[in-house]
Amino acid sequence: MLYVEKCVIEKIGFLDDKFIHGIADFDFSLRAIKAGFHVYITPNFCGFCEDDHGNNWSESKSLKQRIQYLKSPLGLSYNEYLFYIKRHYPSHLLRSIFKLWFKTLWPSFFVFLNKKL
Repeated sequence: MLYVEKCVIEKIGFLDDKFIHGIADFDFSLRAIKAGFHVYITPNFCGFCEDDHGNNWSESKSLKQRIQYLKSPLGLSYNEYLFYIKRHYPSHLLRSIFKLWFKTLWPSFFVFLNKKL
């Protein structure tokens, strides 16, 4: 459940239409904080969503399938994610672009590096 006071909506609007499937809640929260509002998050889960997407960027998928997953709103949401990064963390934009493409082009090496870090 999401509770938002009317004054917040009046000042910053609601969920941005740029986000098709995900990230909108994170974006909205950061915009509210930047506008001077308090954001409260529950310490526990309030719901559950089964991860039924699997690892659709693994090397078991073709490069074409991995690129489709990269750009899919149900996948890595390339355009939406980069819009979010550019809006809230602009100094991380180039690193984020590199990371998304690296993960898509060389998934096994990406997993290996993440285990080492």
